[in-house]
Amino acid sequence: MPNQESVFVMPPLAVEGSLGSAVLPAELIPGARAVGNVMAGRWVWGATAPTGAALERTVQQFVASTGTGKPLGLSYRVKVGTLPCDQSAFNGYLSGHPVPVLTGEKGESVWVKTTTAATIGQKVFAKLADGTTATGAAGATVAGAEETAFKVVAFQNDGSVGDLILIVKDSTPVVVSEGA
Repeated sequence: MPNQESVFVMPPLAVEGSLGSAVLPAELIPGARAVGNVMAGRWVWGATAPTGAALERTVQQFVASTGTGKPLGLSYRVKVGTLPCDQSAFNGYLSGHPVPVLTGEKGESVWVKTTTAATIGQKVFAKLADGTTATGAAGATVAGAEETAFKVVAFQNDGSVGDLILIVKDSTPVVVSEGA
């Protein structure tokens, strides 16, 4: 295990895949299983059951971080007890493990890492190759990505590439208070 190299006085506001609101999430597919590793804070699409997979119920949904068309939803971070033995940190779900898939129907917000510079109000695009997030104007074409129903409402630092941005479904009203 490596030695600690730095100490942060103020912890980060969030990590990729953290819920940004106190609203209990509505999961699209309770008990969906990962095909390949699925990272928290990434878009997921329906996937075919792996060969030899033991199905726990008649209809078992599988998801992956790659796909075509509109994604099913977004994986979000919950406490997961499994850490691959060759890694010191892992923010995701191992192949075959349950993946919580958020739809945003109840107004839940999620922190995701952006692969493009983001500004407040931009639409969110799901990259088909790896499930990461890009931003752009509504109706725009983003190469290799599909427009989602989410928009950018905040960012952790300045919204630059690699920053965490807070996204929420576009139909959700956002109320900002100026303090008491």
